[in-house]
Amino acid sequence: MNDAPLFDPWRALDVLNQHEVRYLVVGGLGAILHGSAHTTEDLDVLADCDPENLQRLADALEALDARLRVAGMSDDETRLLPILLDARMLANAATWTLATNAGALDILSFLKTIRGAELSYHGLRDAAVIADTGIGPVLVASLDHIIEAKTFAGRPKDLAVLPELHELLGSKSRSGHAPQSLIELRFTRALETAIA
Repeated sequence: MNDAPLFDPWRALDVLNQHEVRYLVVGGLGAILHGSAHTTEDLDVLADCDPENLQRLADALEALDARLRVAGMSDDETRLLPILLDARMLANAATWTLATNAGALDILSFLKTIRGAELSYHGLRDAAVIADTGIGPVLVASLDHIIEAKTFAGRPKDLAVLPELHELLGSKSRSGHAPQSLIELRFTRALETAIA
């Protein structure tokens, strides 16, 4: 029996924004925000690991009723695990796979590239784009960085989306701007206004 909450990434992003968490959308939703037609079942965000930001993230996770997501365990079983998701605990792992009342959420502290680099929030932010989603600005990792991370991951689901992402990147290069997203999000490079 699948007892997982309904996947609602927009609600999760809204809670992160309400708590003023500094993060970038990466992974499948990041690809979708760049125009991919593929689907995803989880939200991947890369957080700024500054202690104050991790505290805001911990507060947001509490509002989302976050708990560990463990393969082979039901949601009810994972709720019984003795884990406190506070700022100190969040700083102790590079990746957290969580269940929330808005669905599956993965928190990352860096993206690995095919060259072996580990890119943090600060290493990715300047190349990121802003998606105007109706819940406020959402920073999305650049398409180049999403392609690199999916190439490094090498999982079948990541490899399957790469031809489309390369085509989107080529379309962006030929036209001089990002393609229109399938869900009609506007992109802008005005990071200074969103971050300030």
